[in-house]
Amino acid sequence: MEARARQAARLGEGRTNASMTPSELRSAIHLDPVAEEFLRSVAERMRLSGRGYDRLLKVARTLADLKGQDAVTRQELAEAAQYRERRGA
Repeated sequence: MEARARQAARLGEGRTNASMTPSELRSAIHLDPVAEEFLRSVAERMRLSGRGYDRLLKVARTLADLKGQDAVTRQELAEAAQYRERRGA
């Protein structure tokens, strides 16, 4: 429930990370330089489209919310990328 509360505080009641607009997503993601470089390499390796890139970030943001973190780290990005690879998308 804490993750829902974090999302509600950020986006408004009843909204989730999945419904974030691209501009909301950019303001909700706080990456350090290591995470930024990792994201670039993952996006290149997986040949992500703009939409795929945003979906990966939304999943990573949700994973960080579940952990009670304000920032998305390399760990959440790696986990989100792993989910994409597993489902073959």
